[in-house]
Amino acid sequence: MNTLQHYIDTPLFINHTISNFNFFNKWEDERENTKLSATANTNTQINSENCGYVKTTILAIDDEEICLASIEIILHNTSCSLIKAPNGRKALEILRNNSNNIDLIFLDLMMPDLHGIEVLQIIKNDPSLAQIPVILQTGSSNELDIQEALNIGAVECIRKPYTKNTILTSINRNLKMK
Repeated sequence: MNTLQHYIDTPLFINHTISNFNFFNKWEDERENTKLSATANTNTQINSENCGYVKTTILAIDDEEICLASIEIILHNTSCSLIKAPNGRKALEILRNNSNNIDLIFLDLMMPDLHGIEVLQIIKNDPSLAQIPVILQTGSSNELDIQEALNIGAVECIRKPYTKNTILTSINRNLKMK
């Protein structure tokens, strides 16, 4: 395992600020020479080249650019398409225009414009969106918010910082339930 791959696989990755895009260029060069895969708890091989599924479209909603970038890096060179939304209002606009094309949503709870709970309520109350699995990805320690989101219809909660394996396993698990 090369150093960069090991770094991406650690929770520390999400905590570091990317100061410039030279990091991405170096990562891209090493990524081309490395095939990443992860094994799910069920011992099913998850191939990062296809996220376990063909042509999966994922919407990631987070006000922190580093979190959106980390998911983008994790899904790089997969058949998963990523749409990024920097806030809840933009995410709802994207969803209304692409409701039939989104297969899975990663949703942050703590956002400045619309709290993740509000975004989740709107999604789950809209018949054209309600069937899309929503995975919380949050750094919040507020268990009441997390439980409320699960009660509203989020399928799972991933704590930040997360790893590549956690993201790919969650995608695989939740698309199988869809």
